[in-house]
Amino acid sequence: DDFKSRAPAKKPATEKPAVAKNTPPAQAVSSRGVVPMDTINSRQDVIRILDRICVYYDQNEPASPVPLLLKRARRLVEKNFFEIMQDVAPESAAQIEKLFGGSEEKES
Repeated sequence: DDFKSRAPAKKPATEKPAVAKNTPPAQAVSSRGVVPMDTINSRQDVIRILDRICVYYDQNEPASPVPLLLKRARRLVEKNFFEIMQDVAPESAAQIEKLFGGSEEKES
């Protein structure tokens, strides 16, 4: 009985198996060659990964709303704060300009 209380509990059969520790990371191709997928060095890398996620959902889960959100996020990657706010909440753009003194483009 004492031994059973110290033994680790068995995982249920429905639980997914653990990933092997020696499995190499997924690879993504960037302008600098092949890099680990978890390495993001630029906005272009972000866009490329978002596109790959959208392709996965289109092929494997076509009813999912996730690609709609990711495609919108992808459009915002290259925008500055003011442009994002104009896209996300256009009714607040005037208040934001008043609070921060306008966008950088207007100051130049």
